[in-house]
Amino acid sequence: VTPGESASAEDASLAKAAQNPIASLISLPIQWNSTPGSQWAPNVLDPDAKHNQTQNVVNVQPVVPFKVSEGLTLVTRTIVPFISQPWARSTNIQGLGDINPSVFFVPTLKGNFTVGVGPTLIIPSATDSRLASGRWSGGPTGVLVYSKGKVVAGGLINNVWSFAGGGKKDVNKMLIQPFLNYNLPKGWYLTSSPIITANWMNKDNKGWTVPVGAGVGRVFKLGTQPINTSLSAYYNLVKPEIGGETLAGDWTFRLQAQFLFPTGG
Repeated sequence: VTPGESASAEDASLAKAAQNPIASLISLPIQWNSTPGSQWAPNVLDPDAKHNQTQNVVNVQPVVPFKVSEGLTLVTRTIVPFISQPWARSTNIQGLGDINPSVFFVPTLKGNFTVGVGPTLIIPSATDSRLASGRWSGGPTGVLVYSKGKVVAGGLINNVWSFAGGGKKDVNKMLIQPFLNYNLPKGWYLTSSPIITANWMNKDNKGWTVPVGAGVGRVFKLGTQPINTSLSAYYNLVKPEIGGETLAGDWTFRLQAQFLFPTGG
């Protein structure tokens, strides 16, 4: 964001920076993902289980960049999940999930591309063992971003493997998050950012989650505080199976409010 920009130009600059997960911009996204129509267990375990519950996950995701040199920026991104997980007798387990910090080393590049690579870690911080694996896990992560004109596009990928902890099951999971944003006047934009996951420990290669969908967002100011908000809906085209059944609901709805802290210059 450049000092002296018009209000509309500043909104556009903030929107594009907010859509780049490794931009040199301090931000605090709070993201709510809700999946109604979920089922807590396969019928082989609970014959009365039905798709009549809702899973809710609220991710608090602070992003803080550090300028290492003229040619390198270090961007930290930490996901702190608060989970409401369907359980037996139409109840929900609620608590803190596993915290996931990542560090991206972002070189200064000329042109329209930005790239960041580094490590990601899963900390077994869940307050209830039923909300997570109980294992320390880690692996590589990377982001590629293309930004030109009204378009900001790219993708994030990581894979983690368990290496310590008291959990009984090994962890081997991949996450891919492609994103495409088309910016409109007055801070408005169209967005699509599905979160695709694969659990390689799920037998018979039935551990994939593949959503498709899109949404709309806008950057605006509340007083002097810039905020990026968005609302999206994703249809879960492919869902993982447990006991021969899919437990997740067909749709996931995402609402996000991202507080932006531009430094200017």
